[in-house]
Amino acid sequence: MIIKHKNLEEDKITLLPEDPDDFWALRQVLECGDLVKSLTFRSPENTSDKIRPESRSKEPVVLTIEIDSVEYQDFSGRLRVSGLVVGGKEDYIGRHHTINLEENKKITITKDQWKKDQVERLEEATAHSEMPEIAILSIEEGEAVVAVMRRHGIGKTSTIRSGSGKKMNEEKNRRREFFGEVYKTVERMIESEDIEKIILAGPGFTKHDMEEFMEEKSDVIENMLYIEDTSSGGITGVQEAVRRGAVERVWKDARITRESRLVEELLERIAKGNKATYGMNQCLRAVELGAVEKLLVTDKILRKKREKGIEDIEKLIEESRQKGGEVMVLSSEFEPGQKIDSLGGIAALLRFNVNSQ
Repeated sequence: MIIKHKNLEEDKITLLPEDPDDFWALRQVLECGDLVKSLTFRSPENTSDKIRPESRSKEPVVLTIEIDSVEYQDFSGRLRVSGLVVGGKEDYIGRHHTINLEENKKITITKDQWKKDQVERLEEATAHSEMPEIAILSIEEGEAVVAVMRRHGIGKTSTIRSGSGKKMNEEKNRRREFFGEVYKTVERMIESEDIEKIILAGPGFTKHDMEEFMEEKSDVIENMLYIEDTSSGGITGVQEAVRRGAVERVWKDARITRESRLVEELLERIAKGNKATYGMNQCLRAVELGAVEKLLVTDKILRKKREKGIEDIEKLIEESRQKGGEVMVLSSEFEPGQKIDSLGGIAALLRFNVNSQ
């Protein structure tokens, strides 16, 4: 995601989504009542012919709508916002319209007031450093391609090909030498590109044999691997893995993994009665005492309270930051956030116990 323009005095941010993961981030900040301006397509309203509405040609038009509903499809990464048209071509003002947010299509979001966590959510989506560096190893018999993934597509690639062997023992040795060369290439790329995750892709069983070979060589690499079935190897396999959404799933898994570790630590501390608390009143008290190290809040409770105009959550977040606490907003769509929701939607890891204070 690229933030093209940010004017918080006017509560307006213009941005450019670059991939499906950006729409997940946008879903966390868009609320009913927000204004969204973007290029969209709509059938002219003044047509006098008898053509069915769905058959009419649609014209490109820049419209601003006031959101009354947001629809996010996790399986496709698609995001749609609907509401009344409040700006743009006069013929459309006051009519209901749905805008499909798309990659590389600029949108402007205006709120009554941007909350700090909402701005941080967008800024985090713009920071490539927040995502693990990923390589795709696409392999089939006799050929492998290792490609470094960038937010804008496929970056540096290396191709490894095997020699030929005529006898059975020569074939076995050739295959193992081939795997060895692939492994060395991956090792060099991990070091030079700071790779943290590897998607191992390809058809058939070759990728699983390569997985076993790499696991024998290194426990570190074993914990970096994600397996993706593709119909081809080589650069075609790399491109297929990207089209299948493998990279986005790894980035999402990495985020969920970080959140899971925090939540598990929280639950362990709660079970031991040691430096943890949950619930609005308890967290408020911990913040007032300056005890909060990390405040965990779900987007579900944030949206609920903001829609009802309840300000206690804003006070809690702001005061926690002022006293040196880190605030993390977790998605209720995934298990870590769901566990926090079961605790009332808010919890905290503490610097010291507050029960006896």
